[in-house]
Amino acid sequence: MKLHDILDRKVTSLKSDDRVQGILITGSLARGTETEFSDLDIIVLYDSNFVVEEVIEGVPVETHYNSRESILLRFMDDVPSCYLYTYGKAVYDPYGELSELTEIARHTLAEFSVKENRKEYLRHKLFALKEKLTAAINLHDTLKISYLIHNNFKVLVECVYAINSLPVPPQGLSYEIYGTLKLKPSANWLKELITLNGIAQAECALYIIDFCTAL
Repeated sequence: MKLHDILDRKVTSLKSDDRVQGILITGSLARGTETEFSDLDIIVLYDSNFVVEEVIEGVPVETHYNSRESILLRFMDDVPSCYLYTYGKAVYDPYGELSELTEIARHTLAEFSVKENRKEYLRHKLFALKEKLTAAINLHDTLKISYLIHNNFKVLVECVYAINSLPVPPQGLSYEIYGTLKLKPSANWLKELITLNGIAQAECALYIIDFCTAL
């Protein structure tokens, strides 16, 4: 696949720079779910911080150069960024620094807990959404149902992850790993919330809300 060829050339070029201490790929390529339409996301362990965006043979390539210190600070300030390392794939790690950062990322996620004020906010949002969805179901107002779920989709997803004491993963990763959560409303809860329509979608959302009442 062209994506792998581009990655190989990119890695070879990066390794020629003595300041490069490690190379990590993230996104679908790291997880083995890439398609011919996938882009290429790379994190380079470096001595400074900057981003290079380019298009190589029609493939968008985004390379993030980050120092160890900046990565550790980000783990503290932006816990979801830890997923990039726990689900990333090191393709060059001569000094074992990426392996160490990955362990720190795993530990940070394992120690994560949702703050009480955030829980209170989510409880309020769930209560209000349940009341509005119930009213919309009684009125058979499918347009209102679609509107309510669209506006509260991120809240519903966050609540399920919060039940698992986890932050919501960045970008498309949350869809790819939602089925692996230990505590979940059903095996296909997120897929159903996205694909169902009308009353069935509302009932799915209500089921998720009831599941999250222990939040």
